[in-house]
Amino acid sequence: MAYVPPHKRYTEDDELFSQGNRGPSSSGCSPDRKKDRWSRGEGIITYAEGAEHRRWSIGLAEDDQPSDSGSSQTSPWVSIARKILPDLLTCFQNIRNEEESGQVATPLFMARFGYKTDYRYQVCRFNANVPSSFMNAIASNVVQKIGVVDVDKEYEYYHFKVNDKSQPNVTLSCTCSLNEVDGEWEPGQKIEVNPTRHLVHDIACHGKKLDLRLMLSTRKLLTVLNESEKHELTHLIKYAVQDLEAQGRISQCHLQSFGRQYKIIEAWHTKSTSFNNPLIKLKVKDGYKFNCKSQTKEDSRDISIEMTRVVELLQDQAVDSGLVNKMLEETLKLIWDNLLSYEESRSGSSSPQSADKDGVGFTASMNSQGGEFSSSSEKLASSSSEEMRCGSEDNNILEKFKTDMESRAIPVPQGEEETEILGYNISISLEDTLKAILEKHGDIGAPGRLRSGPLRSYTMAHVCALVKDMQKTKVIDKQKLLAWNATLCDAEKVEFDVRWLRKCLNETASTWEYYMGLARRVEIGRIGLSVLEKEVEKAERVAAVLQMRRDKAKAAIQAKEEELAAMDNYINGAIRHL
Repeated sequence: MAYVPPHKRYTEDDELFSQGNRGPSSSGCSPDRKKDRWSRGEGIITYAEGAEHRRWSIGLAEDDQPSDSGSSQTSPWVSIARKILPDLLTCFQNIRNEEESGQVATPLFMARFGYKTDYRYQVCRFNANVPSSFMNAIASNVVQKIGVVDVDKEYEYYHFKVNDKSQPNVTLSCTCSLNEVDGEWEPGQKIEVNPTRHLVHDIACHGKKLDLRLMLSTRKLLTVLNESEKHELTHLIKYAVQDLEAQGRISQCHLQSFGRQYKIIEAWHTKSTSFNNPLIKLKVKDGYKFNCKSQTKEDSRDISIEMTRVVELLQDQAVDSGLVNKMLEETLKLIWDNLLSYEESRSGSSSPQSADKDGVGFTASMNSQGGEFSSSSEKLASSSSEEMRCGSEDNNILEKFKTDMESRAIPVPQGEEETEILGYNISISLEDTLKAILEKHGDIGAPGRLRSGPLRSYTMAHVCALVKDMQKTKVIDKQKLLAWNATLCDAEKVEFDVRWLRKCLNETASTWEYYMGLARRVEIGRIGLSVLEKEVEKAERVAAVLQMRRDKAKAAIQAKEEELAAMDNYINGAIRHL
């Protein structure tokens, strides 16, 4: 049996552990040890009563359930939505119950990306520190693919986790942002209590570069601090920022405040940018984390998605769960297609990167395709160069070269009368195209590695066919772009001077990518519009029912008033007779 490393092992026992047995927040530590962890300056994670924490995998054949027809497998995002929705509805109902009892909190349903690590404890840990290549992919490619319609200005701030020794089970979250007017760092007025987790699903995504965490939590603002405590906490944060700005660390004398009530546990210096579309808010955070215990720094790169539209539907109790499920599937499809895999960034690439339906930037796809085609063309060019220098005509080499190009390139006219122009034998239908190329760019085959007349003519014919096809094509699709790129790659490998054509093709591909991104935005907008139309339709039905009840109540009141008036008349008449 093959060896399976610990971080790839999954058992049935890993499927579920609830509050009643092991508890989501359990990490194999006794209460005394947890208390001791606080004394050492470490934080804890707060889970709500009845919280759910599951871990499972997706992406393998056995992970996905077959569809109703039994002929094909369910899409991964459909499987994820189907598995998480019951827990999501239950846990969100728990949040509603807390709100009814007077506990005001802001719900947040989000997706995070990273790696599941450390299986030594009952609960696996999730490392959300993503690689820099993923950050680059977000900036250059993914943002356009997900149909971003609004970008928030980059926001730089310091974030601190502070322990209040009078409340050892509470972690305070404080921020300090830069005032653009005077350039001074100002502590934020809002202080949050550590988030409470209601639902966590850690999903190992096989076939993807990153794993996925889906988490439902609530955040509360701290409102019980007196003026003395606020003053003490504000000064602690202010001096800590001054230390980090001046020397890159927090001095020991500032780790505790003057009253020794508060203690800084961790600090982050972060630059954050938010990208919004009708379904989600994508947050990109880049900076460093300062560990106050070890007095060390480490890079901190975090990508998260807030599913704002799903939360809005969950908050509306009149919305049917089927509508929530559809919106959840659409959001998860967006995540699965675009945010769990990424292309390594390439230096020197200046063309904008965008989306195709396969979730891979087209420019990167064309570059990788060129690598696949390089070996055969290079061998043919090398062999033909040696053979033709000696003046020998090797028909086998010519046939191999033709077969190799025809298998992937733009076809050239066959069976037509040929004409010779500057040593190139070419079909009459391509004569005008070749003359235009020679007039504007010169002999592009002169610096090439091919010395055989037939091979040079054949390559030039394909270049001319490519130019002509690009000029007459009105509707461009992905397959057409790939075919053009294949022809151009072969010409580049034999060192034809087609830099001008490469620039033109890259611009065409970039334009196509841009419009594909627009199409994706339109699709997302239509989905949002469809959801809103269903909500309006349902609201109209509810309004009609309420109007009917209002009319009935109004009629009943009118009848009672008439009955009361008749009774008054009767009583008045009886009194007059007395």
